[in-house]
Amino acid sequence: MLLYPPMDVLRLGPIGVTNSIWQQKTHKFPMAQQIKILVVGGGPAGMMAAIVAARRGAYVTLVERMPKVGKKLLATGAGQCNLCNTKPTQRNYHGNDTDFMMPALASFGADTALTFFDALGIEVREVEHGRVFPITGQASNVLDVLRFEMSMLGIREVTDVKIQDVQTTDKGFLSISSDGEQFKSDKVVIAAGGTSSPNLGSNGGGYKIASALGHTVTHTFPSRVPLVLDTWFLARLKGVKVRDAGISSFVDGELQRRSVGDLLFADYGISGPPVLNVSRTIGEFERSDRELSVAIDLFPEETMESMEALIRKRIAHAPYKDLEVCLIGLLHKRLIPVLFAEAGQEDLKQLCGNLDDGEVKRLVGILKDWRVPCTATKSWMNSQVTAGGVDVSEVDPLTMQSQLVPGLYFAGEVLDIDGDCGGYNLQWAWSSGYTAGTHASSHL
Repeated sequence: MLLYPPMDVLRLGPIGVTNSIWQQKTHKFPMAQQIKILVVGGGPAGMMAAIVAARRGAYVTLVERMPKVGKKLLATGAGQCNLCNTKPTQRNYHGNDTDFMMPALASFGADTALTFFDALGIEVREVEHGRVFPITGQASNVLDVLRFEMSMLGIREVTDVKIQDVQTTDKGFLSISSDGEQFKSDKVVIAAGGTSSPNLGSNGGGYKIASALGHTVTHTFPSRVPLVLDTWFLARLKGVKVRDAGISSFVDGELQRRSVGDLLFADYGISGPPVLNVSRTIGEFERSDRELSVAIDLFPEETMESMEALIRKRIAHAPYKDLEVCLIGLLHKRLIPVLFAEAGQEDLKQLCGNLDDGEVKRLVGILKDWRVPCTATKSWMNSQVTAGGVDVSEVDPLTMQSQLVPGLYFAGEVLDIDGDCGGYNLQWAWSSGYTAGTHASSHL
């Protein structure tokens, strides 16, 4: 079996060449023996699987329940499309068995993904922390070149159709839509996404298909999602943004995860990249009786000692300033009265020079370790990623083929693998889609 296809599958394509000519040049099998593949889901993983399979000579039909393919891709990276990340680690991914994803990432990592998109015409720029974006800053450009490639390859796009049942037959598979339309194929790739952002196409349909075919679906919950806090000050801080804050999640007082980035306060709680990164642990225990909380570190580059020294220096420089103005220039103005209240100081007209050692230490404690009870994550509609999914112990990591149903493959978010903010989830979509498309199109 060919585990890792040659690089010409990545670099060569029918750009500027009709599909018939492309097939004449590369087809290894008579047309009567051409493998027919149905890809369920027109997101990043589904489009990658379809393109790779078609480049290898398969006849591919891609079915998407939304009016157009790639709607969720358009929302990635705040519309800029964080294509991948050049500095991934296994710690950036989550699920019951993250070892599962390593062969796919090894065969189609960031370098290979960039080669693939370069051949399609996408110029990129790398920014901090290894994040890679199209140089145009437009996710629509990435979707445009993918759709052009699918068109040139003769991939049949079927939209506004929901596959609700996939049955095995003596000759392969029979897939049936909610309207009764039937699709016969030799192989099926399930790339229907998870449950997050159902308005963009994912509604959990892939889980139902997998379950009906005998697969286990692990507990699913929203990930990369804003957090709902249980506290008094949210209305006062709505819209306040803090750059490079540290956010930590706690379950029963035990640290689970920490991340740093821009923090945004809202009337329900907090959002921003670091919040999305730690939200998975909150979502995992949301429906339990565990005590959930977050800690906000407004100055993650400072230690407790250096933070205390900074506050004491400010007090020494202007002991005549009252509390409501003594931290202006250090903090967002609307944060100051809230922070002093959290530190037990209600009288903002008190002179900062009158603070005793204990009061200063309590203020420093809030600035560095501001604990706030957390009640929930926001809904599926607000989440970017689904945690949980098809149990990867039932899927071959080298091929993405089901170990229960020969000829059935999985790719992308439908599997129990999810990543942090920063291009990791799109990379998983490309890698798993590439692997599934490669092996689904193999005659061996």
